Amino acid sequence: TADFAALCSVSNSLFASSSGGGAFTLASPGGDSFNGVFDTGKWASGTWTGGAFSPTLNGSTLTIPGNANAWVRSNSTYTRAPLEAAAQFGAGAWQHLGFGSDGFSGNRYLIFSTSAGDGNLYVRVNNNVSEQGVNLGPIPSGVQRYRIVWQALNATTDRASFFINGAQVADLSLPAATMAYRALASNSGTTALAV
Repeated sequence: TADFAALCSVSNSLFASSSGGGAFTLASPGGDSFNGVFDTGKWASGTWTGGAFSPTLNGSTLTIPGNANAWVRSNSTYTRAPLEAAAQFGAGAWQHLGFGSDGFSGNRYLIFSTSAGDGNLYVRVNNNVSEQGVNLGPIPSGVQRYRIVWQALNATTDRASFFINGAQVADLSLPAATMAYRALASNSGTTALAV
């Protein structure tokens, strides 16, 4: 990433990404490789009890430590958008990556999640109706590329498709969005979540 950023002129439509050790991708409004900087213009952070939280940054990795009871979310809101991140889930409970309303108000989210912490990774979707969940099996070890594609299926129904390393692992339909969600990562468990 440093080589691309230092030697190449990057237009507004490209983004120097840390993917695969360094690459150009099409820019998105929320694109961020962190690169050692937590941009408060793009991101907010806090704890679930209302306190302050500063995520740990190591190069292009943002970490929410275990027992931090903390969240990081985008300042921008999204309705029907893709989200992609390289992340490593820990074995602890309540680690989430995806879209959600502020504080999960109204039970609105489209997330990868460790749920209650039984060692498995789940896809969880809710738009204030009832939760749909898919057990994906044991949490993948190491860093994986997680992607959610959220789109309108028709006037009353949305679709959320979930991918790990380019392979689709779940495809769920839900009532059409009635509000915008924020990109988020959160951790209330005992092990770290790295994004």
